Amino acid sequence: MLENMTFIEMSGTLPQPEKCTCIHALDGYETYKIDDNTIGVRPLWIRVEQRLPEDGKDVLVSEKYRSLKTVKIGHRLGGSDPIWVDDHGYPMDKVTHWMPLPKPPE
Repeated sequence: MLENMTFIEMSGTLPQPEKCTCIHALDGYETYKIDDNTIGVRPLWIRVEQRLPEDGKDVLVSEKYRSLKTVKIGHRLGGSDPIWVDDHGYPMDKVTHWMPLPKPPE
């Protein structure tokens, strides 16, 4: 059955959300049945208390900086008490959530 399915990576809003059915939400991704032949996969935000990304791997992070919330690319360094740095190597204040980076366009 899956060999005839088309899988698409989604971001943002769902195409025709009233017709999409969430069939799975695990490991940082939601999987949606778009139609009888198409499955859409969308990344979810993961709380850092829930799970941390692989050490040194770039991910999309949500950081709380003073009263602002920002989103940027970053990664964590270190074991149980990680230090988060952005893609320029600057330390990040308070990372609250992360998600895998989407694949670049072809």
